[in-house]
Amino acid sequence: MRSHYLVLVLSSCFLVSCGDKTANNQAASPDLPAQPVPAPANPNTGTAGASALPFIVDTPSVAGSGCPAGDAQLEFQPQQTSFKLSLNALEVGTAQGQNNNLTCNLAIPVTVPAGYQVSVLPLHFAGSLSGNALKLELRREYFFAGTTGTPQVSSLALPTDSQFDISDKVNEEDTLHWSSCGQDTIIRVNTRVLTKGGEGQAKLNISSTDKAEPTVFKLNYRACR
Repeated sequence: MRSHYLVLVLSSCFLVSCGDKTANNQAASPDLPAQPVPAPANPNTGTAGASALPFIVDTPSVAGSGCPAGDAQLEFQPQQTSFKLSLNALEVGTAQGQNNNLTCNLAIPVTVPAGYQVSVLPLHFAGSLSGNALKLELRREYFFAGTTGTPQVSSLALPTDSQFDISDKVNEEDTLHWSSCGQDTIIRVNTRVLTKGGEGQAKLNISSTDKAEPTVFKLNYRACR
């Protein structure tokens, strides 16, 4: 089945991490009230432009020790089919006065028309490590409000002054990666970055998984399966 894309433009100076498993045990945010949005006549056929996409993105929320809501800058695009969101880069370290454990939680409400599903939003993380045998752990979890996802953990133990990048993907066959058919939902991404040993500091930025346009975020959708 052919997937389609909703473009989310996210300019990021940022990022990292967010939430851990405990975040998913908290009460899930309520789904948004339904907003009627006509779907294309043929649910298997892509639309020509963003204005024709059958989804509406509502105001995202950002929270966490590494990305307080007041630090985020949000700008909606025409038709509310895309938005720009700027977040500060996240830095962790072992020196006195540095944070060694930061979180950042993102929630994106989406209106979904009958006959469609929307996927989680995979991210690309890139950053650098410096110091003496610094060990870093990046945790992230993609899920929908009212559900739990499968935690992903990357442990980094690289040579001094090293760079790294990690790209996540949507699994077409994993039902946890897709919303319920025709139901409005809230896409959640929880990430956390923390030091696990050694000395030094690390900086992490977030981008889309599109190497050609790393600041352009595309939300996958498809006809229900």
